[in-house]
Amino acid sequence: MAPQYCLALEDSHNGVRSASSAGMMTVMVPDLLPPTEEMKTLCVGIARCLHEVATALIGRRT
Repeated sequence: MAPQYCLALEDSHNGVRSASSAGMMTVMVPDLLPPTEEMKTLCVGIARCLHEVATALIGRRT
């Protein structure tokens, strides 16, 4: 599958950088480090927890 159709869930800054540079839609779910301004520009979203991501994905189903 092409990277632009993939969703990467990352908790680290380097993970966000990697997924974003690969062309994936990236959502950061911070763990140890809070999102920086750089992270906010690289992500399609920042979630507080994986439950928030799941709720958003379920809400998008048609």
